[in-house]
Amino acid sequence: MLNPAVAFMLNRRSFLASAGAFAVGTKMGVLDFASSLPAAEPTSAKKPVVHVVFVRPKTSDPERPGERPVISWPGYQFDIKAGEALHKKVLTEAAQKLGVEIVIRNEPLGSDDAVNAYLVQLKKSPPDGLFIVALELFRWGWVNRLAQNRGEIPTIVYSPMGSSFTEMLKPARALPKTFVGATQDIHWPAFGLRMLNTVWRMKNTRLCIVQGD
Repeated sequence: MLNPAVAFMLNRRSFLASAGAFAVGTKMGVLDFASSLPAAEPTSAKKPVVHVVFVRPKTSDPERPGERPVISWPGYQFDIKAGEALHKKVLTEAAQKLGVEIVIRNEPLGSDDAVNAYLVQLKKSPPDGLFIVALELFRWGWVNRLAQNRGEIPTIVYSPMGSSFTEMLKPARALPKTFVGATQDIHWPAFGLRMLNTVWRMKNTRLCIVQGD
């Protein structure tokens, strides 16, 4: 017979993974679903759908600085398109490992009209998660408008190094079901996508707890 103490032992890696998932669920409001679980019907969805959008002006012409993406470091010499391509690669590879379906918008959200049109699209067909990549230092009005008006969609706002100052992050950080990651780690988007995947898995998982002597 299996020793109960052995059955419930967790190694360090398993414990940290479980604790991390619980923390993410608490931050993004997943545990709010607990009261409705007994009466809920299990869903037939096989994997979550996450939309990925990049927020930046569309042009990068040095002769038109008002329409050129700006970051504080390393500055104008930063190849914004190469950086965006790298983030797409990291997210695509992570999605394949996690079993997440991601829909990457190749055209950046680079104007008021584009942001407003995208919000209309989200309301018509909301995904299971939204991943916003902020690639412009002075366009946080667009980022915040997306985060504040996207509805109940669990959302990650990712700000790579140079794309924000601390004050710019506060509005999004105050929103429910929203996590803001500002970091120089170019692989962090993979972790952010795992957070959204965890939220969906917890929401769509049924737990049966059996108690006895």
